[in-house]
Amino acid sequence: MLLVDDDPNVRRVVDRQLDALGWEAVPVETGQEAIRVVEHGMIVDVLLTDLHLPDIDGIVVARAVADLSPATRVAFMSGSAPGKPLEPRD
Repeated sequence: MLLVDDDPNVRRVVDRQLDALGWEAVPVETGQEAIRVVEHGMIVDVLLTDLHLPDIDGIVVARAVADLSPATRVAFMSGSAPGKPLEPRD
């Protein structure tokens, strides 16, 4: 699993929770870092990304990762509600 969140405290807590559930996560801070990890060959079964990242938003990250790794499942998280509904991508 690839975990993307810019807040180090959130990243740490979510990583610990995932670990307790048996998931091995690779935590990264930015959307660009997440994309680079996949570009460099990491096989990502699940992408868990914050919607609101300082460099690019989580939807952009998810689309870029999906282009590189179409089998990757995506889950979004956020401390605030999105300004618009999320639409599935075909």
